[in-house]
Amino acid sequence: GIFSLSCDPATDESVLGKYRYEKIEDGATFSIILKNGAEIKKIYKINNSNGLESEIKIKNTVGSPVSFGYSIIGATSLKIRDAQDVRFIEPSVYLNGKCVKMSIPKTPDSTWNVYSGDIEWVALQGKYFTLANKPYQKTVSSTVSKQQDRIICIYFKNDTVQIVPGATISNKFLLYSGPADYAMMASYGAGIEKSINLGTFAAISNALIWLLNVFHKISGNYGVAIILLSILVSFALYPLTMKSFKSMKEMQ
Repeated sequence: GIFSLSCDPATDESVLGKYRYEKIEDGATFSIILKNGAEIKKIYKINNSNGLESEIKIKNTVGSPVSFGYSIIGATSLKIRDAQDVRFIEPSVYLNGKCVKMSIPKTPDSTWNVYSGDIEWVALQGKYFTLANKPYQKTVSSTVSKQQDRIICIYFKNDTVQIVPGATISNKFLLYSGPADYAMMASYGAGIEKSINLGTFAAISNALIWLLNVFHKISGNYGVAIILLSILVSFALYPLTMKSFKSMKEMQ
């Protein structure tokens, strides 16, 4: 799958049987029991066409404390093949109140850079699409890796905790896999749209995107919306254009 769960090395990943599947309203659940007594229940609910609300519940089903820790891995078919891929494939993390571009290891065997602190989300942006994961609880760290097949993966790690007998811990996440569309991603209210790199003039880009969406709502057609936006920009730049023509004429 695009997102998967991986237990930490200290957690016994040996399982008893296979995942049990259950269909629920707007989603599905998958549950399994590890040999150490931890029952994992993954609940997925559809949130619009490109988003999933995920909840992971871990219950201690035995009579002694269970140690459990895990990472969430996001993987796509994005590969670093040439300079163009280097330009457009960009992993990022919203760390300590700002968006930080994550460094991709040069080779699969290179040391992974670990980003620790107050993490709001981790994302992987391609030329047209974005993969993003937002935890609704504190996470320990995030990182990015390059696999042997050159596929880029993003991770974030949760704390390893001791679960007392009969107790259940629960963590929730927003999982997004879809177009790198600023308005669409902003509609989730999770801040994941900040992963889209709009360059140095981000403020101007955001304003133009907002105007384009306004014109699209009015006209119902992106072609018409682009024409209207072009006309508006031409009017806004008219004084500068005329001043430039006047300066060129005086130089002749």
